Amino acid sequence: MPASIQSLYNGSYPQTFKQRLYFGKLTLFATNEDTINLTGFVRKEKNLADYGGTSVPSHGHFLNNDVKNFQFEWSHRSEGFLNELQIAYSKVSNGTPRVTDGPEITLSANVNDFGSVAALGANSFFQNDNQKTLSFKDNATFFAGQHVIKAGVRLSFDKYERTEDSYSNGGYFFNAAGYTDFAGSTPYGARISVIDFRPASAKNTQFGVFLQDDWTPDEHWTFNIGLRWDFENNAKNEKFVTPANIAAALRAYPGWQAAGINPNDYISTGSNRKPFYGAFQPRLGVSYDLNGDRDLIFFAGAGRYYDRPLFIESGIETVKSYYQKVVSITFCNPGAATANQASCAALAAGNGGTLPAGTIPYSASYKDVATLRALGISTGLGGDVWLLNNKTKLPYSDQFNVGVRKRFGQIQTSLTLSYVRSNNIFRFVRGNRLPNGTYTSQGDQWVEDNFPAAGQLAGFNGKLNIGDNSGKASYAAIYLTAEKPFNASTRWGFTTALTIQRARTNVAQELANNDEFYNGPRVDAYGWEYVQGVEKYRLVATGIVRGPFDTVLSGTLTLSSGPAFGNVIFKPNPPENACCYGNFGGVFFPKPFIAYKNLDLRIAKNFKLPWGTNFELSAAAFNVFDSVNRSYSAWGAGSGQNPTLEENGTTGLGRSFQVGAKFKF
Repeated sequence: MPASIQSLYNGSYPQTFKQRLYFGKLTLFATNEDTINLTGFVRKEKNLADYGGTSVPSHGHFLNNDVKNFQFEWSHRSEGFLNELQIAYSKVSNGTPRVTDGPEITLSANVNDFGSVAALGANSFFQNDNQKTLSFKDNATFFAGQHVIKAGVRLSFDKYERTEDSYSNGGYFFNAAGYTDFAGSTPYGARISVIDFRPASAKNTQFGVFLQDDWTPDEHWTFNIGLRWDFENNAKNEKFVTPANIAAALRAYPGWQAAGINPNDYISTGSNRKPFYGAFQPRLGVSYDLNGDRDLIFFAGAGRYYDRPLFIESGIETVKSYYQKVVSITFCNPGAATANQASCAALAAGNGGTLPAGTIPYSASYKDVATLRALGISTGLGGDVWLLNNKTKLPYSDQFNVGVRKRFGQIQTSLTLSYVRSNNIFRFVRGNRLPNGTYTSQGDQWVEDNFPAAGQLAGFNGKLNIGDNSGKASYAAIYLTAEKPFNASTRWGFTTALTIQRARTNVAQELANNDEFYNGPRVDAYGWEYVQGVEKYRLVATGIVRGPFDTVLSGTLTLSSGPAFGNVIFKPNPPENACCYGNFGGVFFPKPFIAYKNLDLRIAKNFKLPWGTNFELSAAAFNVFDSVNRSYSAWGAGSGQNPTLEENGTTGLGRSFQVGAKFKF
């Protein structure tokens, strides 16, 4: 990175945040048996984010959240019966508009690698999601001696709308070593959207019903037996029709033919994706009170739980196929190769005498976004293609737990053993294949965003991502808790919670908040390993005691192993256009046994005032010992053939202090 660029942008920049919250509630006690509630909640947020590190402020986003919830509730109670009716309407909008206008400027470590060591200019991407939901729910409870029977039904009508804009403002790629400014530097590549973006929308109806019996045959035994069933009529984008040009290209794709991938598994006709009717979820719980006095209780439970994330994932398929078309262009120098561009003649010589698709002799006029768009259209190429498998299954988890609760005087303790097995974890994986059917010439464990021409789908020069539903995970944990309540009649109290856990998966990525598996052609390419971001153990202990002058002193201590993190290796001579070996699962843990430690202390004094009011003064110290707690990532602590397992980045607060006042009336 040129020193002039570093000096221009290095420094501290503020992040703004604005929030407005509104809440209202009306309650009508219509009769002795009927209560009616009307509630409304509005939240509006806007903050400046998505910059820092190697991304400058102009490259950030505004994060906008607009939430409106309105709810009608009617509770009717009579002898042996309770009915709860709820009608709700919600409107949610989440958007990430750009901070500035103009093209995106990406600086790369090498010519034609399309990677990023710094992001300047405006951001090339923004999205906006809108959801409207009208739901009806009715739960009925019957009290019948030893049985409490609960039954319920929920019907929800959802309308989703998603807008994605990628590179409508254009994006240019420069060799970082030779970059001075946009006007004075020569790009080696560009990306441009060649169609007008517009929102994709769809409707989905959700229906759920459950029946549960809480049976207490005597003072010792309690049984909870239940069954739930859920259904969605459009969970997998059932009415989606694959565009004809994509379908034809898939059927003729040599890489898939050699790999044995059936293109018809990913071509949707609008009628070959069927809703799933089998989401039955049984639940069973049992507890045994040894003496019937809540002193010693044994308990166990098991249940199946279906997840329902696929609609948003499937919406990406529609957006990419119909409302987004980004062309990648590689510039070459008509003359000899330079530090910023390869030679056109050399690239043609390596491709049978013709320039690869999307490779264009450079002209300075292409720095104009309108001219670049015209160039992109003239290539006749498409961009990325994202496709679901028509047989995609709904993710689900089977959960089991067994434990015991024991009371020692005023101290309540518990020990719980828990096990969760998850199946059908979904990701979009790389679907590009070389003509011989392989992902790369050196195996499947590579991050690759820019495939060579031989691995491109005919008529497209972006990524081919396909749905993979073969992810699995397991979670085993021991939970230990102890608590002594603190109230007006006691001098002290405490809580402790120790979690010892082992989380494993065959998905080499963070399991939450991710839809693209960009480091391989299948989610299990790296085998079973620990789950990224999950700790081996965590201890949280709190204590509270009455001090002199009727003060209250309290503290919170947190200790943990630190999270599992992955491994990135920039190996010499990577295959084709691959970036690196990238295992983003849980390959390593931090070196220290206690990698995270934090102690917070607080003292408060309450003053009772007339008319039932109170005034409180407080002082707090956070991270009392100023412990340096590191964040851990594959790109930092896990980077390299023999990684240091040490990270420069930190998480949490340094030592800080706070004073406050509170008035209650």
